[in-house]
Amino acid sequence: GQVRVEPRGQVATALTTCARFGLRARYIGSVGGDSWGKAQVASLQEENLELYLREVPEATSQVGIILIEEGVGERTILWRRDPALQYPVGELRREWITGGKILHLDGCDSAAALQAARWAREAGMTVVIDIDEIYDSSTHELLGLVDYLIASSDFAKDPHELADRYGCPVVGITRGGHGAKFLDR
Repeated sequence: GQVRVEPRGQVATALTTCARFGLRARYIGSVGGDSWGKAQVASLQEENLELYLREVPEATSQVGIILIEEGVGERTILWRRDPALQYPVGELRREWITGGKILHLDGCDSAAALQAARWAREAGMTVVIDIDEIYDSSTHELLGLVDYLIASSDFAKDPHELADRYGCPVVGITRGGHGAKFLDR
């Protein structure tokens, strides 16, 4: 087996990919004051992302361990996120959101994600989310503001179910080694 340390996450990885394709990308989030947080900041700075990061000195940075079954493509994710890393809605700035064309979310910072999605919709921006779970009661409202919803098969089995429930024009379900299934209305 092989072990790699990659200090990113769902949204950071997507934005890094955008930056590597020559697109401008902005990352908004929180890191702990530990060595993992410092590695995350350094990694994001190396990728030429515009950063709006807040360091929470007393918090432990989010850490995920992804186990990939070789040759199959199935993965198991173990992760821990310190509640102190929740991005405060009061610190979020509208211009950070509406200065872009696409807002990409993961839903972790529920209240901030919901506010960002509202601002994005008001500005006519496209809203994309890559989500694996219902984080709290606001997640349902958030999903109603999304244009492109990408979820794992643990979240839902059928893209029609999510499209009907939330009204998203495009819904994708990732299915590990079985590929993905998308619905485009």
